[in-house]
This record gives sequence, C-alpha cells and structure tokens, in this order.
Amino acid sequence: MKILLTLLGIGVVFVGLLYVVNYFAPPVPRISTVITEMRELGRLETAEFTMQSIVNSDTYQGNILQDALFGDKILLVAHGVVVAGIDLSNIAEKDVKISGTSLKITLPAPILFSTTLDEGKTHVYDRKTGYLTPGETNLESDARDQALESIRKSACDGAILEKARTSAKDRITQLYQLAGFTSVEVVVPVGTCK
Repeated sequence: MKILLTLLGIGVVFVGLLYVVNYFAPPVPRISTVITEMRELGRLETAEFTMQSIVNSDTYQGNILQDALFGDKILLVAHGVVVAGIDLSNIAEKDVKISGTSLKITLPAPILFSTTLDEGKTHVYDRKTGYLTPGETNLESDARDQALESIRKSACDGAILEKARTSAKDRITQLYQLAGFTSVEVVVPVGTCK
C-alpha cells in the first residue's frame, strides 16, 4: 500500500511540475492566413538583376555634441533583386499578323515587375545611437526604402529593360520557330523605367 501511495504521490508531483512548466512557458503563436486578392498574370520575366547596396543613413543633429547625445546612425548592407519583362496580357489581336508560315508580333514595351530585398542577406552592419536617445524608430525602414530605390535605379542605369527587351525578342522568336513558323519578326518597343 505504501508503494502505491508513493507512486501516486510521485505521479501527482510530476503532473504538477508539468502544469507549472507549461504555465510559465511562452505562448505558442497561432497564425491565420487569409487570401485577400487573386489575379491572373501574363508575365514573361526576361531579365533579373541581383544587386547590393550599402546605405549610410543618419539623423544628423547639427553639431558634434548634439550628435553624440541625440544622433542615430545606421549602416545597412542590402541585397536586392530587380525583375523585368513583358506583360503579355496587353497583347491585342492587332499585334499579331500571320501570313502563311510568316509571323510578325508586336509585344508591349518591357517594364519592371518587382524590386525586392533579399531578407536573408540584408542586414544592419552597424548602428550607433546617441547617449540620450533610444534611436529613431523608422531609421532602418527608411534605410531599406533608400536601398530599394538605389537598387531599382542601378538596374535601370544598367539597362535592365534593354536586356529584358532583347531576351523577350529571342525567346518569342525561338518559341514560334519551334512551332513551325519559318519567318518570325518580333517587335518590342523600348521601355522606360518608372
């Protein structure tokens, strides 16, 4: 009987310890995801640039003393990807002309589809705050915005839309030649970065 009561007591203590441990454990987050929008895409992605940008951003206070007490500086190393191509959903019937085994197709001008940061490679390299400030809450997000704009501009300066235009002409020509057209002319206007 003593053994049974001892085992019962050990069981109660064990269950009690599990309860206490679970009571003080951090809560497990419950995540719900809801689709808010769906749309069909007709994108032909024909160029992708991967780039790095280093952003040095600060809240300059005006003089050395104010800067040492209230300043905030951040050095962000950002890796980004810019994707460009042709939106095929904008092709109309008038843009396609077929005569026997000859084809002439006019595609829309290339556009930038997306500019994104690779969060796995983007990081704050250094951050210094003044002695009397907790730091500017938006400084890092502002630096990320500056990095995105810098990466987008660099891709435009690096002729991403011209690369997308040339690649689209090559891919569409190859596709229709494989489909049996002996003469394929693909016209793609020059795009402009926005």
